[in-house]
Amino acid sequence: ATWCPFCRAFAPEFREMMPDGEEVLLDDYSDPRWVELNIPLVPTVIAFDGDEEVKRIGAAAGIGITEKMFKEFID
Repeated sequence: ATWCPFCRAFAPEFREMMPDGEEVLLDDYSDPRWVELNIPLVPTVIAFDGDEEVKRIGAAAGIGITEKMFKEFID
């Protein structure tokens, strides 16, 4: 979400480590994907295989996603 300071801090790390990853921003809580994807905190990274969710990492409250957390997620 562009309004989220943790998302803005995390975005460069995401783009550097996952240059081919598709980035989807959910900026408006009225977007039904907030509920469909069960996103309680942002940033949240969800890995899909086709339409199936295979892995996810969500923000730690007050911290976001750290570089270490994301590296462990993609390993």
